[in-house]
Amino acid sequence: MACALFALVLGCGGDPCGPFAADHAEHVGDLSFNFKEACKRVCDLRVTGDLRVDDTTLTDLDALSCVTEVEGSVFLLWGDHLTDVSGLDRLARVGGDLHLVGHGNNQPIKGFDGLTELGGHLIIAGFDGESIDAFNGLRHAEGGITLRYLSALTELGGFRSLESAGELDPSLQPHARPHRGV
Repeated sequence: MACALFALVLGCGGDPCGPFAADHAEHVGDLSFNFKEACKRVCDLRVTGDLRVDDTTLTDLDALSCVTEVEGSVFLLWGDHLTDVSGLDRLARVGGDLHLVGHGNNQPIKGFDGLTELGGHLIIAGFDGESIDAFNGLRHAEGGITLRYLSALTELGGFRSLESAGELDPSLQPHARPHRGV
């Protein structure tokens, strides 16, 4: 993993990051999640490019627990084994789009309640779960919200704090499957 982190080594108080961790750091450019220690020794990480998580064997996103802001877009390919996205609970702002692409996953979509601002579109596609109860802290989705290929969706919850959004596109096309590059 090549990562440019610029920070003072000050520690994070009682934070589980440890006494020798940097309080704040910045990763310049895109960050692709093919590693397990993105947040080791960092408490708050700001990514200036895109964040891409495309390892479909992951069971959780704990290695990303320090990510608080992504200036670009976030692409999350949600594999069958991923049952816990609480590792992204501290993500408060995404400057671009947020793509959640399921891969035949029948789990309900939960989490992302720390996200308050989305500069682009929220795109949720390709899930076979029956419910969405997420994004309860999201206040603004400037580009809008798109729901696609959600064949089993019966309950749309969450979004309890939503004040403004661009257009809403609930094209729930039940039999089509999204391509990997959605």
